[in-house]
Amino acid sequence: MEYLHYLKYLVYIFPLGMVLAIVQSSIRNKKEGALKQIIDSDPVYIDARVTRIVPGTPTANGIVCVQMDYEFVDEKGRSFGNKNVEATLKTMELYDYNVGASVPVSYCRHDPEKNKLLLPTILSA
Repeated sequence: MEYLHYLKYLVYIFPLGMVLAIVQSSIRNKKEGALKQIIDSDPVYIDARVTRIVPGTPTANGIVCVQMDYEFVDEKGRSFGNKNVEATLKTMELYDYNVGASVPVSYCRHDPEKNKLLLPTILSA
């Protein structure tokens, strides 16, 4: 029964873990919101080329999370891209996103390194 005294620390550790998860989530949302605001201030819409795609395990409802890399050429002919971008797709749509396929991307005209993937969410379909 000596191990039971460790259980009293769970009262402190569990809420602390929840608070850290909430803080991390809100920081990530702020960063994504700031990036979206920068891109939307002067956007350029273009089709990028998929250079790598790694599908995850599909769920029972036909949804799969993928990680993809893509690259595009801006208006001045410079090459840019993004790596390990996460997207959620329907399993049947996975065949449309092979290496070499085009995906919609938007980027900031003044700083093309600030770019984002514009795939539709599966909830809107």
